[in-house]
Amino acid sequence: MQRRAAAIYFVFFLVIGAGAFGYMSVADAQRPTVSLEDPAYTVSQGESFTVDGREYTLAEITAESTEEGEIERGGTLEWTNESGANATTEEVNIASGANTTLNGQTYLAYMPDNSTVQLTANYQNYAADLDRQAYFAERMNGFWGVTIVGLFAAIILLAAAYLPVKD
Repeated sequence: MQRRAAAIYFVFFLVIGAGAFGYMSVADAQRPTVSLEDPAYTVSQGESFTVDGREYTLAEITAESTEEGEIERGGTLEWTNESGANATTEEVNIASGANTTLNGQTYLAYMPDNSTVQLTANYQNYAADLDRQAYFAERMNGFWGVTIVGLFAAIILLAAAYLPVKD
């Protein structure tokens, strides 16, 4: 009787763990992304745009992988300083998710891929998207916990049920 009950609980914990894993597989396709609604500027590499009379050109975009497996993107905007006798090219470094000041105006720079920069003054939308991503990651970590604990409990329960009996 004890082994039959253990087998039933084994199946129960196995179903719980497999169900959590199955849900994670389906939910991963619905992972939230950052999408800026109506950015002030959307520029590809080599294109120019004007902020209050000053023309900026997106010179380059760089992408590096971190140890955590995330991609950090950055880039360089160039503009020509024509004051004085010589015209000099000035650079503004930008990073995805960081503030950038262009001609006295502050924008949030976001790089959805390795060739595009979006600039926006709507920080709330970007922050809300990051909050949704953090909430999703927290929930997925919880499902991983349920999967691991459920499968571990099933294995321990089954192993304990089939220990030899000492009389």
